[in-house]
Amino acid sequence: VGVGAADVAKNLGANINFVHVSSHTRETDKSGELRFNNERSLYYWKLMERLNPNLYPEEELLALPDDQELISELAAVTWTQLASGRKVTGKDDIKKKLGRSPDKADAVMLLMAEPVGLASVKVFAGDNPFYST
Repeated sequence: VGVGAADVAKNLGANINFVHVSSHTRETDKSGELRFNNERSLYYWKLMERLNPNLYPEEELLALPDDQELISELAAVTWTQLASGRKVTGKDDIKKKLGRSPDKADAVMLLMAEPVGLASVKVFAGDNPFYST
């Protein structure tokens, strides 16, 4: 959600984790070798890592729903290597490519910002629940 909605929720007593995806980060990838241009790039990379069974045991992998919009949004993400680190495709560029905002991909990407580890998610697609831990 945007800052305005987050402020209202916080004032109502909700536990809010403010995330500024344009902020610089010193955090690296799982290997400790790759650096990132900003937090948005870091979180998209962490998302990619959480989908890779070669990097995490099955119980730590993120399970995504069979949602074609989400899949197309995630597939639209590309990378550029800069002196300051890896940079994910800008949101405006993804909007141009898709003809719409990548809201679903951004929502999943923001799960990687959870301060105490990956958030638990339960997504229902019809009668089929998809879980992540």
